[in-house]
Amino acid sequence: NLGNLRFEETTAEWGTDTLGVHHALATADFDQDGDLDFVVNNLGSAAGIYRNESPAPRVAVRLRGRPPNTQGIGAKITLRGGAVPVQLQEVISGGRYQAGSDPQLVFAAGTATGGMTLEVTWPSGRRSVVNEVRANCRYEVDEAASTPAPGASPKEGPE
Repeated sequence: NLGNLRFEETTAEWGTDTLGVHHALATADFDQDGDLDFVVNNLGSAAGIYRNESPAPRVAVRLRGRPPNTQGIGAKITLRGGAVPVQLQEVISGGRYQAGSDPQLVFAAGTATGGMTLEVTWPSGRRSVVNEVRANCRYEVDEAASTPAPGASPKEGPE
């Protein structure tokens, strides 16, 4: 992203310029370094696995929800104070192009090294807050330690 709604072509530089019919894209942290890598199915040939080698600082988040939603599907995670003032992502199941990705989410930390805040709004109506979040760390947030969201009435039973 060059800014001003302009982008640089990096397909060849990133090694994703292989010709063919590509489908079933999924992301996960395959090498456990805190960033999202991806795999793509290639028609008539082996799948391609692409390692994210960006040195950019990041914050990785994995949720531990209450059963039966142990992955926190439907939870909304907000990071404040990172690369931009507010980043928001929702944990989804499937929803990628013909594939399902790992539910770990990754946020850009930018130049922030600490002092960021993570907020999780669980589908149950509960809320978790993690203060003093640091760049290049992975956080696991457990719904069991959450509190009722201000002004929300908690939902009972499975989602």
